[in-house]
Amino acid sequence: TAGCGTSCATYSDGTVVTLTATPAVGWHFVGWTGGGCSGTATTCTVTMDQSRSTVATFEQDPAGLNVAKGASTAEAGPFTSAISTVTGTTVYYEVIVTNTGAQTLTGLTLSDSMFDGMPDGCDPLPASLATGETYTCVYSVEAADGTTVNTVTVDSDQTDPAEAEATVDAALPPTDLSGGRDPFAPVRILLIVGIGGLAAVAIALRFRTAR
Repeated sequence: TAGCGTSCATYSDGTVVTLTATPAVGWHFVGWTGGGCSGTATTCTVTMDQSRSTVATFEQDPAGLNVAKGASTAEAGPFTSAISTVTGTTVYYEVIVTNTGAQTLTGLTLSDSMFDGMPDGCDPLPASLATGETYTCVYSVEAADGTTVNTVTVDSDQTDPAEAEATVDAALPPTDLSGGRDPFAPVRILLIVGIGGLAAVAIALRFRTAR
């Protein structure tokens, strides 16, 4: 008798039977044990000269998820894990989600430490992500003064959460004491010489006497 769940068949003595292990999607065959079957070949042939009990073992394919994040002051990048800029500048964040496993990922979620919900640039997420497939989104915020470490977290029904960070150092621009002039530009002084000649002008540039 061959074990087949809710449906079984009885064979005559001496019948040669071939068993075939067919894994479901997202699973793979590991091997046979018992009843005259062994090894990892997907088929096993036995002669029904006695009752036999054979076990086919299957394992679920591994799932994998990778997340990368970068920041840039330009919407088109390039994106790096850390940048420096001026406070108030628009900073663009890029998130790349990659399915690195052997299962199709479903139920994807994404959260960002700077937002209560999902960033607008990443909404909506794809319903699924096939093996080797990537999903990329870009969103922006204004750079806050100081150091901001921004963390994105991505999860799926098949994996544990994965995280990535990008750091932005922002500072206020230096105070301009030149009134908008180039401090290294030459200064031109127009001297008007009146009565008394140049010596009188030189004295007038240094001090002014009461009259």
